[in-house]
Amino acid sequence: MDTIVQDIRYGIRQFTRNRALAAAAVVCIAIGVGANTTIFSVVNAVLLRPIPGVSDGAGLLEMGRAQVGENLFDTLSYPIWRDVIEGTREQAEIGLWTPQALALSGDEEARVETGFLVTPGYFTVLGVEPALGRFFAEDEAALGDPASLAVISHGLWQRRYGADPGVVGRAVRVNGEPATIIGVASRGFGGHLSVLDADVWVPLGMRAPGLPTPEDLGGRGNHFLLGIGRLRPGVSLAAARAAGSAAMAGMREEFPRLEGMDVGMAPLGSLPGFIRTSVSVFLAALMVVVGLVLMIACINVAGMLQARGVARRKEIAVRLAMGAGRGRLVRQLLTEGLLLFACGGALGLLASAWATSLLGTLRPPTPPPFVFSFDLGIDRTVLAFTSILTLATGVLFGLGPALRSTRPELVRALKDDRGAGHRRSRLRGAMVAGQVAITVLLLIASGLFLRALISARNIDTGFDPDGVVTMSLDLDLHGYDGEAGLRFYRELRQRLERTPGIEAASVAALLPLGLPSSIGFGGVNVEGVEPPANDISWDADFNVVSPGYFDTLRIPLLQGRDFDDRDVEGAPRVAIINETMADHFWPAGDALGAELVTGSVADGTRWQVVGIARDSKYASFTAETPFFTYLPLAQSYRPQMSLQVRGRNAEAPSLPAMRGVLRELDPDLPFMEVIALREYVEIGFLPQRIAGSVAGILGVVGLLLGAVGIYGVTAYTVNQRLHEIGIRKALGAPRGQVLRLVVRQGMLAPLLGMAAGVSLALPLTRLLAAFLMGISPVDPITFAGVLALLAVVAFLANWLPARRAASTDPLVCLRHE
Repeated sequence: MDTIVQDIRYGIRQFTRNRALAAAAVVCIAIGVGANTTIFSVVNAVLLRPIPGVSDGAGLLEMGRAQVGENLFDTLSYPIWRDVIEGTREQAEIGLWTPQALALSGDEEARVETGFLVTPGYFTVLGVEPALGRFFAEDEAALGDPASLAVISHGLWQRRYGADPGVVGRAVRVNGEPATIIGVASRGFGGHLSVLDADVWVPLGMRAPGLPTPEDLGGRGNHFLLGIGRLRPGVSLAAARAAGSAAMAGMREEFPRLEGMDVGMAPLGSLPGFIRTSVSVFLAALMVVVGLVLMIACINVAGMLQARGVARRKEIAVRLAMGAGRGRLVRQLLTEGLLLFACGGALGLLASAWATSLLGTLRPPTPPPFVFSFDLGIDRTVLAFTSILTLATGVLFGLGPALRSTRPELVRALKDDRGAGHRRSRLRGAMVAGQVAITVLLLIASGLFLRALISARNIDTGFDPDGVVTMSLDLDLHGYDGEAGLRFYRELRQRLERTPGIEAASVAALLPLGLPSSIGFGGVNVEGVEPPANDISWDADFNVVSPGYFDTLRIPLLQGRDFDDRDVEGAPRVAIINETMADHFWPAGDALGAELVTGSVADGTRWQVVGIARDSKYASFTAETPFFTYLPLAQSYRPQMSLQVRGRNAEAPSLPAMRGVLRELDPDLPFMEVIALREYVEIGFLPQRIAGSVAGILGVVGLLLGAVGIYGVTAYTVNQRLHEIGIRKALGAPRGQVLRLVVRQGMLAPLLGMAAGVSLALPLTRLLAAFLMGISPVDPITFAGVLALLAVVAFLANWLPARRAASTDPLVCLRHE
């Protein structure tokens, strides 16, 4: 133990004497370790971290509808689930759930919270315990006589009720109906998904506006429920799957419409199964990339340690001559290397904490109250990963230089042979070339995503989101029927348009470039135009909008009129179509006044075309323009709508003014979060933002490491050739000639790396074509810009040590050994 402490003290003294080398090595290690820790923090949060509050995750399953032979889960109806539960009773215990926005009120203002409708088995399956009170009993969730109860999260209990222990038994209102809080979930538990935290749970059969009715629950075709399960002791996943499939097979015989349908089961993860595989592959690719970055950083540090060993060759030779064992010297040098890696690992951990906080800002805007939730905080798993990674790389890349520096024959060779150092510099040059090649790939990918992002923002979307704010409204949560809901939306628009600072207002079922991009009205038919082969109708997308929608979003009407007060229930049904649809079905230009049919031509609903709107972007920036139809709200009422309000002079409207109008109309209506429409539609840029940010950060990391590596190799080579440089200068070589010689030779490795990087980038960037909006995967501006940047960095990294060597006195160079 004493010798270890002695080695540490000696290592600290060595690095205080050479602070520049120590600082450069620590920074390199911190960059590599920080990048790996950051990506691993995401992996840990998304895939590895156990569900808070669940003591035993073994045997937990996620369940849902799947096609026979597939494992992509979708929802099922309650009657089907009831049969599946009965058929798998001996293999697994099953609970059902579905997300649901819930308006919770009491003595305080109504607020919309993220809720889950669940069966009592939900909590039983997960094995969670309440912090206060209890969960639902089996008889309290009977569909025929459900209880009006609620369980709230620990976080909501603290935020909204001040951690009052008397909250159990408190009377509240859920969607306007009386209910009783019977329990508080354990701390940290927000449901079984890492991407969505629930704050309120109510029984599946609870009666309240906006919740599924007994008719909804009783319909075998009403698919909206997912399942979670726990295998019973001694039962395998394969046995549970077989039992579930057998139950579905019996239902397929009784109900032919279920043909091809099966029950999918998979181990429960913190992400839904239908996206877990793709996310896992993406994160695995990122781990490989940051692993390469760490390897490059460690190679740089190994080169520094080797150069430091060469500089200490006389010290090592003296200690060997005095009888010091080679093992003792190796341990000393390895300890010094581990000290550097420990400092770099600690600094990398701090850098990762900062980087993960930045990643948290990349969450996409979503309709309240459903918000993506990722805890990217550093926990024990991340600390263990960073510690093991730092120790492993410290031993792996510190042991080699220690062994090479303590070989007696190497020490003798270093006393006389200058060629060995030159050969080692060639090896380091090859490493730098590989490092530069990887940096070229990262920077080109980052540049392409950045250019695509700029290009996408310049795409003509067909509407103007600037100066518009939006918020979600759900009148079902407060018990409005169709007539009252229409009256509310009409009065809301009219009052907002009379409010100072507001230019226009409207409501729509869907926002452009949002999710989903269409509501279901089936396909369309036009008399005299046959649908495609094997289809009964043409595919079309729909939106339900109020009058003023096109003015609010500034979507030009090319022909015809907007919806108005004439278009009510009982009046002739009308529709506005986009120009793509008009050109396809009525190429002669006679679309106005024509009819389209939703459903079959024989018994479908007929709509008269009263307007043609300019094409715009509906689902994404890159998707082909679909046939799109707008229907009037008064003839296709929807309680869940999005409000759009445009301020005057491109300024966002006053939120207090909007809140005031809503309070005047209904003081109990929950006021949901307001989002700028520009921010909302930029969800379409999310893949480019994430990929560009990650590639950009790693590209900058590679650039910094490349600069350090180039500088280190050139400085080491110059130091080895100082005697030669002294002779050249003594023979009359001018300073500029020496400078050009060193820079020319130092640029060779970076240029080779750039050529190799471009050769790799040309085929690999074609894989990114789907993400590049309006930009070629071999965009010459991006390639040229990256190469120019790297050339400048490489030149500066070579010029600095070359300038120092060219300015050194020839006598000093000649005396250099």
